[in-house]
Amino acid sequence: MQPAEIRILTPADASEWWALRLEALETEPDAFSASAGEHRGSSIVEAAARLGEDPANTLWLAHSLRANLSARRDSTAKAA
Repeated sequence: MQPAEIRILTPADASEWWALRLEALETEPDAFSASAGEHRGSSIVEAAARLGEDPANTLWLAHSLRANLSARRDSTAKAA
C-alpha cells in the first residue's frame, strides 16, 4: 500500500473532485448544503474555477482522490 498524500487541490484535479463530490452528495445528502441535482447542473470548468479561487485541503490515497475537506459558505437553494 502506498502512503497517503495530503495536498491542496488545483484546477487540474477538477474532474476527479467533481465526481467524488457527486458520489458523496448522492450517498450522504444530509451532510451537505447543496443537493446532488444542483451539483449535476455544474460543470467541470466551474469546478476548476472553484478550486483555483478557494483550494480545499484534500486527502489522496494510492494516487486516487478519496476524501475532500473544505469549509465554505454556500448560497445554494438547499442552504436557504
